[in-house]
Order: sequence, then structure tokens, then C-alpha cells
Amino acid sequence: IVVCLIHSSWLLDQVLYEEEQKLCESIFTSDSGYAIFMAYTKLYEQELRNILWVAECLVQHQKGRIHEGLVYAGCD
Repeated sequence: IVVCLIHSSWLLDQVLYEEEQKLCESIFTSDSGYAIFMAYTKLYEQELRNILWVAECLVQHQKGRIHEGLVYAGCD
């Protein structure tokens, strides 16, 4: 039961990160003024999360799981 809760929590986080990514990308195509700076900051934070995920996978010798935790930008 605990494993299911952890997995569903991780899955929810992944979905929320992907939606946030799409929102931030759409801000760049619209005329949003200062929202572009916020979107840039959020996209940069996601880039850092991706780098940390890859680093953790490499440290733990889990190269096969690298693609599971990444959120890709602009890959529709």
C-alpha cells in the first residue's frame, strides 16, 4: 500500500510538472509582459530538477530509469 501511495504521489508530481511546463511554454508565445520572466524562472527550475534527477540516477547506477523522471521542454 505504501509503495502505491509513493508511486501515485510521484506520478502526480510528474503530471503537474508537465502541465506547468506547457503553461510556461505558452507564455513565451503570447504577449504577457512580466509573466515571461516568471516562466523563464520556472523553466530554469525544471531544468535544474532534470539535472539533479540524472545525477541521482547515475550515482545510484540506475541509468535505465533516467528517462522516467525527466520533463521535456518543447517536445509536443
